[in-house]
Amino acid sequence: MTASPYRFEKAVEQVLKHEGGFVQHPRDPGGATKFGITRETLSRAKKRPASVNDVRRLSRREAISIYRQLYWDAVRAEELPPGLDLAVFDLAVNSGPARAVKMLQTALGVEADGIIGPVTLRAAREADMPDVIRRLTKARLGFLGRLATWPVFGGLAQACPRHRAGGSPARIPSILIFKECLICSRPRPFSPAAPYGPT
Repeated sequence: MTASPYRFEKAVEQVLKHEGGFVQHPRDPGGATKFGITRETLSRAKKRPASVNDVRRLSRREAISIYRQLYWDAVRAEELPPGLDLAVFDLAVNSGPARAVKMLQTALGVEADGIIGPVTLRAAREADMPDVIRRLTKARLGFLGRLATWPVFGGLAQACPRHRAGGSPARIPSILIFKECLICSRPRPFSPAAPYGPT
């Protein structure tokens, strides 16, 4: 899979469309969050305990850097086919890289060992991309529906996180991402400047 310096930038812009500013919802186990980055994630990035004020002061640029290091690179998204890269990256952001990789491997029909290696990458390249993206999204929603927080942050609200009432965090995955993933997976002439979504 040919690497493109634009792939991450375009993917993270899609993710950030569905993430909010600073929130600290009392029912969210992630606690203080900004741009989808939780206090725990920021602590890992800084390699020290992060305070609520650290989260509040988090810049968009720093958040993007964290997304690259702890999520995009962790799932080797650059080596996945277009569309699937965004689907797995967004899943990693919301449910963790390890779970994202295992769910991808299950959707591909390979051993779910949580490690993206040659077998997983080959299966991804040879797969029917729209079908894999649909299966991955279905598995993702099934997992989320079993969470205790789903009645608060799930349902119809997840389809438009920026408009949820009560200041709830915008870290619930958007079904809109699913549409973007399918659009990206369609074969088309390569254009490094081409954005995710319709052209």
